[in-house]
Amino acid sequence: MTITKITVSSTKPTLMAIYVDDLFLTNLPRQVIEKNNIRVSQKLSSDDFKSLEQLGLEEQYYDKVLKYLMIRLRSSFEVVSYLEKKAVPSDIINKIINRLIEENLLDDFKFTQAFINDRIKLKPSSSLKIIYELKAKGIGSDIINDLVNRSEIDDKALTVLIIKKRKIPRYLDDKKLISYLMAQGFSYSNILEHLK
Repeated sequence: MTITKITVSSTKPTLMAIYVDDLFLTNLPRQVIEKNNIRVSQKLSSDDFKSLEQLGLEEQYYDKVLKYLMIRLRSSFEVVSYLEKKAVPSDIINKIINRLIEENLLDDFKFTQAFINDRIKLKPSSSLKIIYELKAKGIGSDIINDLVNRSEIDDKALTVLIIKKRKIPRYLDDKKLISYLMAQGFSYSNILEHLK
């Protein structure tokens, strides 16, 4: 097997198309081709062929994950789940996750900080609800315990929620407001304290 042609990809101009024995094999970024010293007329063993094919798959899924991460910050668990749904082999998943961590594009600590701040500002929730949501996103207890100051989160979220809900006529009645806030995971004593 011989690499017969390396040209600009017709589907993605940012990639280079690699042909082996005049048949398309894969698309790779130019820097990956240069880094791996891939060139025309290069002879490939069956192992070289497989590793080149695997490299192409890795770059393809890495590109998809970057687009997935552009939407919002994600936890490592979310990225792994995303790749597993696409039936990506586990060895490629591990390489992609490690690469994202090395490039500071994936960080569960930063994700948790941003998630907590967003929950307080945009969708106020109790600390219990936030902890439950973080665990569902695969965040470890050590990170959660480091970042979740329950009384501070509850105080901020409760203040924001009370102000928002008081604008709605049905929550002018304290009983209905207390009932709603308790359903959101806030403690009765904390609610009464903030309503004074």
